[in-house]
Amino acid sequence: RHHVILGNLRPNKTTSSTGEINSYRIPKGGWFDFVSCPHYLAEIMIYFMLAVLIQIQTDTAMVQDEESGILYQIHAHKHFFVLVWVSTNLSISAEKTHAWYISSFGKTYPRRKRLIPFLW
Repeated sequence: RHHVILGNLRPNKTTSSTGEINSYRIPKGGWFDFVSCPHYLAEIMIYFMLAVLIQIQTDTAMVQDEESGILYQIHAHKHFFVLVWVSTNLSISAEKTHAWYISSFGKTYPRRKRLIPFLW
């Protein structure tokens, strides 16, 4: 839904002689009323749910081994490392996107959080 909101911001797609789109607009509606990057938040939530589901499947399928070395633990929980990587990457992108919105629109940009509603 939020990608549709972003896609509909420039329905006419007017371009300049250099081929650049002439105007930027502030996205409104859906989670955009609360955060600058709701599509990033949705992606993080998807990875979180995948990590939880994989962990549940791993816990039920894995026989409790005596092996508890660090490499074994990393392998058994690698999906959470992916979640941390994706969350970190999208958090940095959300910070930069939010800063761009503020520098581009100044005081006309609504007061929103970057990625997490009411927090950050």
